[in-house]
Amino acid sequence: MQAIRTTIANSSPSVSKHCHYRPTSSVAGGYDFAARPSLPAGSQAVVWSPLADPGTIIFAPSPETLLSDRLDHAPQLDLFAEASDASYGVHTAEISIPVCLLPGVDPSAPLAALIPIDREWRGRIEALSRFGLSWKGRRPPPDTRITAQQRRRLRLEIQAADGRASGASYRDIAIAMFGLARVLDEPWKTHPLKARVKGLALGGLTKINGGYLKLLRYRYRY
Repeated sequence: MQAIRTTIANSSPSVSKHCHYRPTSSVAGGYDFAARPSLPAGSQAVVWSPLADPGTIIFAPSPETLLSDRLDHAPQLDLFAEASDASYGVHTAEISIPVCLLPGVDPSAPLAALIPIDREWRGRIEALSRFGLSWKGRRPPPDTRITAQQRRRLRLEIQAADGRASGASYRDIAIAMFGLARVLDEPWKTHPLKARVKGLALGGLTKINGGYLKLLRYRYRY
C-alpha cells in the first residue's frame, strides 16, 4: 500500500505491556482479534483496527535515513493487546489516543507514523496532529468526528431504541425522556414528540445494527 511515512523518530519510546491476548475466531476464518468477542465491552479494553477507526495512529519502523533526528522525550505507549496484524494500545498524556504497532516493530526502536493513502487520509492526519500535541504536553482541540450536539442526540437515540426493545410504546418513551406534562400538552396522535421519538428510536436501532461504525469516520469531503 502506498503511504506517506510521517516520521516521529525517537531514541527509546516508553512502553508498558499489560497482557498479550491472541484469540482465534473460527467464525471469522481464523483471524486474531485484539479483544475477546465473548466478553462485554465494559469489562475489557476494546480496540478498533485502523481500517475501522481512522483515528488510530499506526506506527512503523523509522527509515534509517531519518534516524539522526532524536527527540527530547519519547511518547508513552501503553500496549495491552496483540493480534496477528498488529499490537494495540493507547497513548495517554493530555488525552487518550488509540495506537497500533505493525508486526515486527520494536517499540524500543525509533518509530514513524504511517499514513495510508486512502479515503480517510485527512482524518488520519488530523488524528496524528492531535497525537503530536498531546505527546508534547499541549491540550489538543476536540475530535471533530462527533460534536457535543451529536453526542446528546446519540444518547437519546440509544435510550429510545432500548425502550422499544424493552416493549415500551413511543408515548411511554416520550414521557420518560421529556416528561408527562409536555406529552399531555397536545393529543398524542398529532403530537410533534411522536415523530421525534420514532426518529430517535430508528436512529438508535440503525446504529446498534452497525451504523455506529460511521461515528468513527471523519466528515471531510474529498
